[in-house]
Amino acid sequence: MGISTNGNNYGKWSNSEYDQLVGQVGVESDVTKRWQEMKDAEKILLDDYAYIPIFEKGAATLQNPKLKNLVIKPCRTISFEYVEKKLKRHNNKI
Repeated sequence: MGISTNGNNYGKWSNSEYDQLVGQVGVESDVTKRWQEMKDAEKILLDDYAYIPIFEKGAATLQNPKLKNLVIKPCRTISFEYVEKKLKRHNNKI
């Protein structure tokens, strides 16, 4: 999100060293090097106070108790892949 050209960079923070590191992360195949590059990039963000969270979005979700296996991920993405509807069985007595 902190890349200079990212559309979500609302604060318009820019750091060429950070941009270069994040670019390297995207193409680095050595896991150890990539991890170090990510840590170095994060340090730049923290040292520059590039982002200071001032709010957190909240959300509420209602779920029909007849639904089973509905997955709501932390980023509020809802997965219907494994959803099942519980069927109510009635006794048809005459």
